[in-house]
Amino acid sequence: LERIHEQVQEEEERYAKIEALPWTLKNIQALWDEHVDQMDSPSIEVLYRTAKLSIQDDEDVLAVVLQNNRGKDEILRDLALLGMLREKFRKPSLRLETTVEEIPEEEIVKPKMKPQTDRDKYAHFLELNPLLTEFQKRFGLFPADYDPNKKRR
Repeated sequence: LERIHEQVQEEEERYAKIEALPWTLKNIQALWDEHVDQMDSPSIEVLYRTAKLSIQDDEDVLAVVLQNNRGKDEILRDLALLGMLREKFRKPSLRLETTVEEIPEEEIVKPKMKPQTDRDKYAHFLELNPLLTEFQKRFGLFPADYDPNKKRR
C-alpha cells in the first residue's frame, strides 16, 4: 500500500511540473488541427475542419458549432480529443458544448431537374435566353411534335 502511495505522489509531482498551455482560442485551434491531422478518414476530417470553435464565458466550456448532426455525434464520441485538451490545458472539468448551425433556407441548393422532353428542353432554354422565341419565329424552328396546321386556341 505504501508503494502505491509513493507512486501516486511521484505521478502527482510529475504532473504538477508540467506547465499548462494558456487557454486561448489560438492554442485550442492548434491542438484541434493537430488532432485532425492524425485522422484516417477524409470524411470525418472534413467534419472537424468545418467546425467553428469558441470559448464560452464559463472557463471550462469549449463551444463547437457544426454543420450537421453527424459532426456533432462524431465529436461527442471522440474521447481522445477531449482527453488531450484536458491534459494540455490542465482543465480536468473541461467539456465540449456542440450545436448544429441552422442553414438559412435560401442557401439550401436544390438539385436541378434535367429536362426530359423536347418541350421541357425548349422551356428550359427559353428561361436561359428569352430571345429564343424571336429566333424560333424568324427561322421557322418548331419542336418535333409541333403541327403548324393545327390552330391554337
